[in-house]
This record gives sequence, structure tokens and C-alpha cells, in this order.
Amino acid sequence: MLLEAQERQASLVSVFGEDRHDFINQVIKSTPKISKKEETLQRWDLAILLLTIQMIIFLGGYLITEALQQSVPDLIPITLLDVLFAIFISIIAVKIADTIIYATYNFDKSKEKKYFFRYIFLILSLIIAYILIGKYYHLPFINIPLWIYLIILGLSFSLHIIVKKYLNKHY
Repeated sequence: MLLEAQERQASLVSVFGEDRHDFINQVIKSTPKISKKEETLQRWDLAILLLTIQMIIFLGGYLITEALQQSVPDLIPITLLDVLFAIFISIIAVKIADTIIYATYNFDKSKEKKYFFRYIFLILSLIIAYILIGKYYHLPFINIPLWIYLIILGLSFSLHIIVKKYLNKHY
């Protein structure tokens, strides 16, 4: 429709009518709604992808540390705090994405800002808590062999690919 109007050099009023905002609202309301199953799969896919990215970042930091110490990487030290932090950050990121999507369809910018700032505050609080807990409490490490960590990382990425292909095929 827009390309045809551009070809015939039509004015905005002839394309959108007198009220552009009403036209945009009608277009957005006419978009197909996603099913609960698709929505849940998209959330899981995003969470898995974020966990995979965090695992890659953690692995990169570990390998750089080992290279600077000129040692051979064999065991990756992970605390329960590292695992919980990665999970919480992924959950909050999914909630931020949900808030942005919800606000886009419902045009409630005040709620979007309120929730967005709430989630940003929560992320900053988690980061500060992570730093303070890591500094003042010496939590025990779980030493995971590098090859097992790489297998877990590969499985995580494979799961992301499988869910993404399923979503692309069925929705």
C-alpha cells in the first residue's frame, strides 16, 4: 500500500486519512495475535540464548585469565552465585522484553517506563549484590572440567537452535 502510494506520489492524507494515529492503531490491532505456546517458546528461547551468551562471556573471561597467568585451562571454577546470577539476569531480560512488547501493543508508555526502570534498578541491585557477596563471602567453588563446560555450552546453544527452528517452522 505504501509503495503504491509512493509510486503515484500520493499525499500522506490520501494514504492514511485525516487521523494518522487512528490508522496506525488500526494496523497494530489487526496484526495477528500469538498463541500462549508460541509466547512461552519465545520466552524460553530468549532465556536460553541469554544463558548461552553469559556462558560464552564467562568462558572467555576464564580463558583470558588463564592466558595471562600462563597456565593451561583445565578446570573452570564456578560458584552457586554465578549460576543464580546468570539465571536472574536472564529472567529479568525476558521480563524487560515482555514489557516492551506489551507497551508497544497497548500504547501505555508510562507503564513501560515504570517497569523498565524497575527492571534496570533490579539488575543494578543484582550486580552490586553479586560484587559485594563475592567480595565479602568466600563461597565454595565447583570445579567443572573444561570439556564438560564446553559440552553444556554446546547443548545450550543446540537447544536454542532447535527451539528457534521449531518456532520458524510452525509459527
